[in-house]
Amino acid sequence: MNQIFGPEKNDDEKKNINPYINRMQNNNYEQYQNYNNAYNNYTTQVNYKKTDITKIVRVFCIMIFVFGILVIGKAVFGFTIGKTRIKDEVELATEQMGKEVVVTINSANPIKEFKYKWQSDQETVVQGTGDTSFSKTIEIPRGNNILNMTVVDCYDNKDYYQKQYFFESDDETKPTIELASAGNEIIITAKDENQMAYITYKWNDEDEIRIEADEDESTIEQKIPVKVGQNDLTITAFDAVGNRQVRKEKIIGDDKPEVNLVVQNNQVVITAKDDEGIKKIVLTVDGNVTDSGDEPINQKEVTATMDITPGNHTISVVVTNINNLEAKKELTATN
Repeated sequence: MNQIFGPEKNDDEKKNINPYINRMQNNNYEQYQNYNNAYNNYTTQVNYKKTDITKIVRVFCIMIFVFGILVIGKAVFGFTIGKTRIKDEVELATEQMGKEVVVTINSANPIKEFKYKWQSDQETVVQGTGDTSFSKTIEIPRGNNILNMTVVDCYDNKDYYQKQYFFESDDETKPTIELASAGNEIIITAKDENQMAYITYKWNDEDEIRIEADEDESTIEQKIPVKVGQNDLTITAFDAVGNRQVRKEKIIGDDKPEVNLVVQNNQVVITAKDDEGIKKIVLTVDGNVTDSGDEPINQKEVTATMDITPGNHTISVVVTNINNLEAKKELTATN
């Protein structure tokens, strides 16, 4: 049967959907999708950029931290390891004298410490005295020995020294030194049990004068003039194997006082003179002692008298000057 069909309907018409409205909705949907995609892309880009900035900031902070450590390290190096340490100029000299070695140290500043030891012996520490010059006499053990020395300066720098010394002599006894006064001279007598080598002497800081011993002699005797005033005399004696003895004395170069003692008119008359000054007068009459007292007289010329009874008397007087040199007079008188 023939049927009459109308025009063919499209899909929208079949679904009873308004084509116009559907297109509008589709367009809006497409716009929404485009907007949503654009927003998602923007958000992704923003988040990506934030992540990049955070990384950059972190890297920058790490770089600043590392730079700070480098700067601090450089400063510490400059003040400690990198800084040139101050060091004193220390000079050490040694001289063997028989069974002894004399160590002399000189520096620009006071020496803090001096340490020494023989081979494996215990170390000896000598503290500085605040002086720039230092001297130490060390006894050498018998045999062949190594002396290890350390000098510590005022900046705590250490200088090390090592010396070898040999001593095998059976003579370990030092010489002796005796002094005696003879008017304006001093007699020096140096003796050794075996053999003397020489002596030296000097006044104050003057140059030494050397006196050699005669061959195979065990004694040296020498007279030297006394200097005027108070002076330091240093005498050093050496025997044949190098053993050394040193003696230091303060010597007063002065004449004794001049004293005159007489008896007249029932009196003892004392007259005393001294170019430096009279310190004390002690008078003894028949065993009875009278003195001028503990207070020094301090006069260059003094006249003193004392009454005595008639008869025979034994009289003595001792006059002492300010340098403690004494002059004595005695007499027996009949009054």
